[in-house]
Amino acid sequence: MKILKLSQQATVSRPVDSIIGWEEKTIYEPVFVVAEHIESFLFAGVSHIKMTSGEKIVVRETPEEILALLGVGVQTDSLKTWGEIAQKEAAQ
Repeated sequence: MKILKLSQQATVSRPVDSIIGWEEKTIYEPVFVVAEHIESFLFAGVSHIKMTSGEKIVVRETPEEILALLGVGVQTDSLKTWGEIAQKEAAQ
């Protein structure tokens, strides 16, 4: 079982004064995730992770960083990756 330490996005509010009101600030808190419980993730400025429980977590780490924490090799050339997938499909 592999446990990943990621940085979860959170929003905190604090009163500034009586005229301005409240100020919101985005912070990142540590969150520990069991790798086997990750169902999927996508990147849209920040990474959105969907867990098998249905919970969705927004973290600062990119998908490449998450895969590196998992120990999975990342290829940057997507055409090469899709070419390999096509070859495997053709071989079956």
